[in-house]
Amino acid sequence: MLPCVGIAGFALLLVLAVWLLTVWQLDELQRLYQMLEQACRSEPDLMLNYREQRDLFLATVLGLTLIAVSGLGWLLWTLRRRDEYLQALQRSETRNLKLLNSLRNEHQHILEAASRDHLTGLYNRRLFMELAHSHLLGSKRQGRFAAVCFIDLDRFKLINDTLGHKVGDLLLQEVARRLDTGLRESDIVSRFGGDEFVVMLTEVRRHEDVETCARHLVEALSAPYADLESHGLSTSPSIGVAVSPRDGVDIETLVKHADMAMYRAKRSGRGQFAFYDPRQGNESGSKPDLSLLSLQALQHQLRVHYQPCISLRGYMTTGFEALVRWDCPGHGLIEPDGFLDVAKARGLMPELGYRVLEQVVHQLSQWQEQGLELLPVSVNLGLAQLQNPELVDWLRERLNHYRVAPGLIQIEINDQFLDQLGPIEIRLLEALYGLGLELVIDDFGCSEIGLEHDRLEGVHFSRIKIERSFIQSIRNSYDDNVILTSIAAVARRKGMQVAAKGVETPDQLVCLKLSGCDEVQGFFFSRALSAEDVSRYLINPRFSVPFADVDAERPDQEEALLQPLS
Repeated sequence: MLPCVGIAGFALLLVLAVWLLTVWQLDELQRLYQMLEQACRSEPDLMLNYREQRDLFLATVLGLTLIAVSGLGWLLWTLRRRDEYLQALQRSETRNLKLLNSLRNEHQHILEAASRDHLTGLYNRRLFMELAHSHLLGSKRQGRFAAVCFIDLDRFKLINDTLGHKVGDLLLQEVARRLDTGLRESDIVSRFGGDEFVVMLTEVRRHEDVETCARHLVEALSAPYADLESHGLSTSPSIGVAVSPRDGVDIETLVKHADMAMYRAKRSGRGQFAFYDPRQGNESGSKPDLSLLSLQALQHQLRVHYQPCISLRGYMTTGFEALVRWDCPGHGLIEPDGFLDVAKARGLMPELGYRVLEQVVHQLSQWQEQGLELLPVSVNLGLAQLQNPELVDWLRERLNHYRVAPGLIQIEINDQFLDQLGPIEIRLLEALYGLGLELVIDDFGCSEIGLEHDRLEGVHFSRIKIERSFIQSIRNSYDDNVILTSIAAVARRKGMQVAAKGVETPDQLVCLKLSGCDEVQGFFFSRALSAEDVSRYLINPRFSVPFADVDAERPDQEEALLQPLS
């Protein structure tokens, strides 16, 4: 910049000098010219030479002036263009810096998204497995051990469905905050998805410390969640714990065993933790020989039991649910949890569904011949049966053969299958409804689909049954009543009744009654009965003594039951 300024100054001085010589001294030059002209009159050659020299001088001065002015103009134009280039370069550099910063931020965001859970900000599954693997190697070198806690929130699905996904997200964020602030900085906290959180306790010296920490997590996550979108609610965790190296030396095995322990904690009740027990996955007790389960076994060894459904208005039996049992040779009756997985793996589920329906319709005809008052029986069908277009014709033929009214059969569809219903299944359900059968949603709350889902608009469901695990965890609290009341309200808006399964305690009964539930079933009233027991039971289907401790003819007893438990 300085050299350019010097050149410009020199050119300007040159122009000024020429201008002074040519303009300021013009009169003097004119006077000298006249003197020379008079002196040279006597010498014409001298005058001619003088004029030539004068003209040459003026031409030189004018040329130099033109060159100086042109140079100055070029210099000024160059300086202006130089400034424009510098400004353009500066703008380009600014844009490049912004672009680099944007790329850097985007790269950081991608790294965060690849390693963090977007909702809670905790580590995701992938990064947790990598960090936990490194910590396990370090613990092994230092002679210490680590523990993995698999955490699942009780009743989260129902909270999410009844109070909305926004409240569910806020609950997950608050749980993440409590986990993050309630543990040491060296511990690894992650969210695997849904309501599942996994924590690795690092640098553990004693097994007693793991138990203390698990108990602390249960207490911290069971504390009330005061203000979530103006909803005060509470939940509790079920925690499974696996300790390294006793329960596994690699992180994959530890997470698997902690998950198994978590399910054992859930079976123990709400707000519990359990350590992994190797015997839970490899018990050597008298187990049935599942290799005996075959098509022939389904034809001759299936037994159907019937659990009464009780109305909460008059404590009258309104129907039964058909529950299948396998009469395994040498072992006795086996409940569905003990053989259904094998039946699914062997492709026996379609045949099993038909066998159960056949037995139920046949049994209804037998009760009808005995002159008993018939009550509806619900039968659970899976996708395998709903995908068979011949089901409707087959069932119509069976009903006509045994002379049983279609209204005595209720078809239950498990909640977890609702989001898998396609056009074929929906048309078949509507055909069953057109035949006169009632359609029921079973185990409501075990999937991500709610009653407001568009997929359910074309199906005429008349009732929902709340899943057993939720009923067994309720404790007649305000939060339980809010959730149950919300479910009942949504169901009634859809024209459905609400039933509950797995009722075993007075607390559960009171909570369901206060929440507006219509029907219940469970061990509090009766276990599942054989067909022979149902025949005797139908003679007096009103519960008034040992089961409910409430006589429907005496309202004072019912009030006495409700008051101390509310």
